[in-house]
Amino acid sequence: YPSDSFLRPDLMATLVRLGLQTSLDRFGVLKVAKSIAGMVSTDSEMVLRRARSLLKFLDSHLAELASDKLVLAEAGKYAVTSIKSLVKSFMPVASQGTNSSKADSSKSTSNQIDAETFKKELLNTAWVPVLTVPPMPWTDHLPWTNDRLPVACPRDVRPKGELWLISFFMSIADSDVSSPELKEFLGWNKIGDKSLIAAQLVKLSQIPNVDKNIELQEALNTSVLKIYNIFQSSIGHDEFSAIKSILSGHQWVWIGDSFVGPDAVAFRCSLNARPMLSELPAELLSFSKFFRAMGIKETFAGPDFVRALSRMADRYVDSPLPADQLEVAVAMVQYVADDRTACQTSKMFVPDKASILCSAVDLVYNDAPWMPSNSFDPEEFRFVHSKISIDVGEQVGVRSLRRQLLLRTSDVFNVALQDAEAFGQSESLTGRLRHILE
Repeated sequence: YPSDSFLRPDLMATLVRLGLQTSLDRFGVLKVAKSIAGMVSTDSEMVLRRARSLLKFLDSHLAELASDKLVLAEAGKYAVTSIKSLVKSFMPVASQGTNSSKADSSKSTSNQIDAETFKKELLNTAWVPVLTVPPMPWTDHLPWTNDRLPVACPRDVRPKGELWLISFFMSIADSDVSSPELKEFLGWNKIGDKSLIAAQLVKLSQIPNVDKNIELQEALNTSVLKIYNIFQSSIGHDEFSAIKSILSGHQWVWIGDSFVGPDAVAFRCSLNARPMLSELPAELLSFSKFFRAMGIKETFAGPDFVRALSRMADRYVDSPLPADQLEVAVAMVQYVADDRTACQTSKMFVPDKASILCSAVDLVYNDAPWMPSNSFDPEEFRFVHSKISIDVGEQVGVRSLRRQLLLRTSDVFNVALQDAEAFGQSESLTGRLRHILE
């Protein structure tokens, strides 16, 4: 496009006589695309303007330019409307019919490029206008890489509709496209690389403070559901293995206001223990096939509650649990007690008298009610919370106060509690005590 200062009737006619094209054929399109690619290190705004204009032109004329049936000499008929209309209005009719049309026709025939070569070169040239920074209001939230150029090769660009699906790994188009032909040519008529979309989901799950930003939650809710739908359509295909591998070990399950790991979600959960343990939200049930293929369980078992208590302990460290979280912790301890094997291979956390989660083996339950817990040195005995019954405490590994006192007292007799021999007697201490009592 000529500079605005040249858009005058007397100058336009002269420019056309000197060789200014009033239309673009395949050769002309490639020439413009390559000139845009060569300008990337100069004025970004100027590069973007030219790239947007070329994209707009191709949106209207690619079907004809890329057609195998196109007669090359006729390619020049597909004009860049803005210039051609100006030229027609400034030049005499006779001049239009002699100079410009003959010049364009001769150039078209002398610069013949077949459709395949045209498409190949266009795909390998950086001319598509792209975003260089995340759009507002997502500047501080959208996964993004810095120092992006204003144009990119078509194979490295995805449409605006996939902004949240792949923004970290590919460039995002600066302008929209409407023609089916151009969408197909750019590869925008089908979903992009699903492995990259899986990696983008991991990036989305790492955005901080999502639970405090309602607007961000709404954007994520829409985008993540699209991603789950894409993944569900991949089940049964080779690409699904790659998706599973990429998501493994990450918190990729969206529960409406935050992301959690797959081991913290089940299709059914009788205990409201979010975010430690959550029931799959109703809006995600349409993707049940995908979640089952990813190993989401039907309901929680003892080991799940053990892991949840461990996460809760990490979250609150040595601070007392809030009242609502204390109720959740007590309920989870009771669930674990119903599954006696659950805490045999993992460290079990139980709330103490001060509502602080600590290791079960460091706690005692008071099975000596005639001795109030406040009569003991807190450094010597740490009592389990009063809401944990003796039976439940015993099941999950909390120690007996009486047993601990007896173990401490047994040192006086220099004997072990079990099968101890008293003063050379062959009868065990516990046996002798039983006979005395009888």
